Amino acid sequence: MTGLADLDLFPPGVRLVAGRRRAPLRGVRHDVAGFCGITERGPVAKPVRVESEEAFRAVFGGPVAQGLLAPSIALFFRNGGRAAWIVRVADLETAVPARLRLPGPGNTALDLIASSPGCWGNSVSVLFFPRSLTRFDMRVEGPAGRVELWRGLSFEELATETSRNAAFSKQVTPIDDAAPPSDSTGAAAGGNSLLQALPGVTVESLVSNLTERRTGTGPLSSLAPSRAMLSGGTDGLTNLCLSDFGVGTTAAVGLRVLEEVDEVAILALPDLVWQAPLPVPDAPQDPKPDCPLEGPPSAPEPTEPVPPPEKRPALSDADRALVRAEMVAQARRQRDRVAIFDCEIPGDPRRIFADGADPAPGRRLTDGDFGALFFPWLKVDLEGTDALVPPSGAVAGIYARTTLRDGPHRAPANEPVAAITGLAYEVDDVEHARLNGAQVNAIRRVPGLGLRVMGARTRRADGPYRQIAIRRLVNFIVETLEEETAWLVFETNDTATRSELERVVRGFLDRIWRRGMLDGARPEDAYRVRADQSVNPPESIAAGRLTCTLALRPPWPAEWVRVRLIRGDGGFEVEDLGTGGEPGSEV
Repeated sequence: MTGLADLDLFPPGVRLVAGRRRAPLRGVRHDVAGFCGITERGPVAKPVRVESEEAFRAVFGGPVAQGLLAPSIALFFRNGGRAAWIVRVADLETAVPARLRLPGPGNTALDLIASSPGCWGNSVSVLFFPRSLTRFDMRVEGPAGRVELWRGLSFEELATETSRNAAFSKQVTPIDDAAPPSDSTGAAAGGNSLLQALPGVTVESLVSNLTERRTGTGPLSSLAPSRAMLSGGTDGLTNLCLSDFGVGTTAAVGLRVLEEVDEVAILALPDLVWQAPLPVPDAPQDPKPDCPLEGPPSAPEPTEPVPPPEKRPALSDADRALVRAEMVAQARRQRDRVAIFDCEIPGDPRRIFADGADPAPGRRLTDGDFGALFFPWLKVDLEGTDALVPPSGAVAGIYARTTLRDGPHRAPANEPVAAITGLAYEVDDVEHARLNGAQVNAIRRVPGLGLRVMGARTRRADGPYRQIAIRRLVNFIVETLEEETAWLVFETNDTATRSELERVVRGFLDRIWRRGMLDGARPEDAYRVRADQSVNPPESIAAGRLTCTLALRPPWPAEWVRVRLIRGDGGFEVEDLGTGGEPGSEV
């Protein structure tokens, strides 16, 4: 009997070809922040992703007098942020890790080196427990009570790289409360976050801070424990300059590192406005009555001398303007992020009204739709002391919170600010109106509602992009289309490809319209898509360019926004076509 597979069911020259329908576009994540700044420790000029305040402290340490990043990160997570990329800023030439040299057999030595540059390493102590002439244990004590045990080490095992890596990966045990971060968060190899090791260094003369108790030829022949301190670590802040923030340089530092992190959607640099530690003075107290001493005061216990922290120069107004301009330029190039700016003066609006809070006010009116400015600074409880912190960290957390809860179209206004004790300045109604006119977003105390962000304006003075929510919504749509239509590079620019592109784009816009990100009673009232021959003439196709135009209607009261997307051999291009139009008009 003849099977169905043996029958020729098609006319001559006709074949059945299965068509490919692209999967629906999912939408990219748009709540991840990127921060540059000064930290206590951690890798310099390398992006590190953290997902909690504890993870940040494990890699970068706690607050420092020379920077404002640590308390800003705390406010980011306490206000709803879930993920952030951190880039530590320092002078690469002068930032040096602390170290300690341990003499070994013969003319060799073991160098113990702090896992990252900084003065923090000078507070790391190592307690050696000799077990034999060549084998020993180490107890490493670091900042904030962090303790690690290195067990069963020997110079014989550390002689070759293979056995050395095995020894260090299996012998290190953290015994403090905070577990060490994984390698993905920037921890040193081997699972420890305090030391790295470079054994097998040959030296002419051995120099060590150890109290040597040698009785034979071995390096640790005495069974008595001995303690030593790492030394020589520097933060690299004394010569800090504009290029270390990634401005005016081609080196991969600061903002230039964050530019390569595609996940970043919110850009903040609280240390840009650092001036000096700004503790809030306590209220005057009555002097305590004199009381007789029962005896002479006891002498303080002797402690190891701690070197003073490095002095960091503050950036000038001109340098701050250049950094802001680079943040805006990066946002415009990437089309996937916005910048959050802090006012230089923590609590004085007079300068804002005098010069627009920007040394180049003309530029902010043309390029300002990718950045937003917030005032005033915030009061926080910093390790038991009231201090002032720029608002960018908390505002970035609010951006993330509203994006995760509602979507990027949600204006981050009328939102409560968590984890703060007050404001550096109480804005009244008259000043609030003037701040709105200067495109500055005020943070105010609202009776019955607490402390809230009461503005969501960009630095642009007119048009739909004066609202930060509209800019972020368009960024979200453009980035999604750029990343999830990369398949177009490998397709022929024909009618079928253009029709498929229109179909997947319409499907994506329809889903976000149903979520409330676009306004309109019907889909045709909310968006229009065109990728046909009217926007792809023969000469454009011959040049290898595929064009798709969009008309988007953001939530009321915004106007229609028109965007042209072009994919060609040179990459993905975006052109703003202006505003205006009616629901039924052509794209």
